[in-house]
Amino acid sequence: MSNDEIAIILAGCGNYDGSDVHETSAAIVAVEAAGFKPVFYSFDKNQSEVVDHLVPIPTRNCSRDPDAAECCRNMLVESGRIARGRPATIQELDVGSVRGIICPGGSGILKNLSNVIEFARKEVEEPELDEDLHTVIKGVHASGKPIGLVGHAALLPAIALRSQAPTLTFGREDEQTGLFIELARELGAQVEETSSEDVCTDTTNNIVSTPGLVSESSTYLQVHRGVGKMVEEMVKLMDC
Repeated sequence: MSNDEIAIILAGCGNYDGSDVHETSAAIVAVEAAGFKPVFYSFDKNQSEVVDHLVPIPTRNCSRDPDAAECCRNMLVESGRIARGRPATIQELDVGSVRGIICPGGSGILKNLSNVIEFARKEVEEPELDEDLHTVIKGVHASGKPIGLVGHAALLPAIALRSQAPTLTFGREDEQTGLFIELARELGAQVEETSSEDVCTDTTNNIVSTPGLVSESSTYLQVHRGVGKMVEEMVKLMDC
């Protein structure tokens, strides 16, 4: 691998049961515009549920019935729809070979890669991340390389780096963002309110976050501008 690569971590395809397509596309374009190469990584395991995005409601809760035919949607396979080919597995991500990582959002990534929804509902006592993702985030953080987060993905380091009290953003507090702001604060994170096209830069932890599409009031243009700024801030952190 070359030293101009930025890892983009995917958990499927689609806002409600995987990675958000618009946030991911914005990240890909921003990475290339900054002169870097996006490299895709995903998880060779089934997603937690399958959601009809027209409704949107789950057509099947796969954690309760993992062998059902409707649940045979593998995150690696689904992520290939965005990556236009086979992504590498998360276990293949060598922290030393990339300049940083980006996690696009989508509520599906929280369902597929954590139990944070169950934690918010008081169904479990402790929040947990997918073990491999937890290892990657901790490794990138320890190396001092930047972590870019879009939308819902800002909750991931709030779990993995809980003891570091990262500073994050989900945008302005409203009906959609309020739950995530409250949950992040419960996990010990600091939360800054920003506009939909702005970023929050945590220089202590080398984390840059942008609201993405957490709020229904965000426009596609605002998301693209915010993600572009996020990558620009990541590049600045690389040069520090």
